[in-house]
Amino acid sequence: SGDGPSGPPPAVKSILKKFSSGKEEDKISGYLKMLKMGPDLLKFVPGEKASDLRTWLEAYRYWNQGGMNNVKAMLQLITQKWLLENENGDLEKVSSLELPDLEITPDVGLLHPLLSNYAANPKSYVSWRLSSECKE
Repeated sequence: SGDGPSGPPPAVKSILKKFSSGKEEDKISGYLKMLKMGPDLLKFVPGEKASDLRTWLEAYRYWNQGGMNNVKAMLQLITQKWLLENENGDLEKVSSLELPDLEITPDVGLLHPLLSNYAANPKSYVSWRLSSECKE
């Protein structure tokens, strides 16, 4: 825990209050949905503050989905933004680097070390577990 406030920026908290009931699970669900679409909507909002909020949402979207590729993409995003703001290095090269696509992790699912993807529900997991594909 740091000295500053924790959690999402105040603008994000304000938006979440408008789209959720008082239930904690609704807030979490609304937050996850906003993380997925927030940066796309912020492209239409001008201004430096919106740019910082967009960067935060984009970085957090990668972090929230987890996985090595998403964490690498998040660090690349933050590094690119920092280099562009501080004018270090070759700006044309930095701004032309493309970020990898976000690898989506389902909100709910089952995971097994031998399973290549998440099982969407218990039925599909049991089906895989009893199949010949499961070599355990």
